[in-house]
Amino acid sequence: MSFKNWMNENLDIDQLTDIVRDGVRCGIKGLIYTCDIMEVFENEGHEIYRAVSEYADKMGFTNPTGLACALNEDFGSGVDFETWMVWTAVEYLAQDVLDEKERVA
Repeated sequence: MSFKNWMNENLDIDQLTDIVRDGVRCGIKGLIYTCDIMEVFENEGHEIYRAVSEYADKMGFTNPTGLACALNEDFGSGVDFETWMVWTAVEYLAQDVLDEKERVA
């Protein structure tokens, strides 16, 4: 399963609209608890990394770490970084997934 498919299956139109408007810093269904985030990252990490790398490139950075530094993200652990990667990928891909859902609806 791709990460976009995971988002399509686990997030409804209202949730995606909220993410596009407000981001995910308060958490979203399926990505609140560390164990859930780590499971998604473990299963979809390559696609998540690819999405965040694409976002970083569009913002003028060579990799996700450069983007994170520019945003003043502070990672106390690898888990914090992986959480940031998942949430950043969700925010970056949310509009595409929302557009796809609305086309089908």
